[in-house]
Amino acid sequence: MYLLAQALSAQQKEVPALELLVRARKISPQNTDVLFLLARLLMSQSFIEDAVRLLEEGVKMAPQRADFHVAPGRVLLQHCKGGQSDPGISESSPDGPFPRSYASLGMCYRHLEGSTKPEGL
Repeated sequence: MYLLAQALSAQQKEVPALELLVRARKISPQNTDVLFLLARLLMSQSFIEDAVRLLEEGVKMAPQRADFHVAPGRVLLQHCKGGQSDPGISESSPDGPFPRSYASLGMCYRHLEGSTKPEGL
């Protein structure tokens, strides 16, 4: 299912890909590849809160995957939304294991007017 959803996504057929990924997630809820692609497609369809929620879940499931750490800041930046970002990002540092996530969050806060940036950014 995941590979078919990936192929549909590449063909710009997001809705059928989303339907497959929702089914795949029910079958294999711990599959982080399914989770990440589902979050990306939700983001592309402007379901921002749902996408960030899945990415936050992904950080908990696979803390070693940098893409889960980087993506929430990029989602927020792309859609210029304020509010809370992923805890994995906000707790990271430039010297930590995911320096790109730290930079991504910093870029997000710099582009958001009126946002309170975390100390040190």
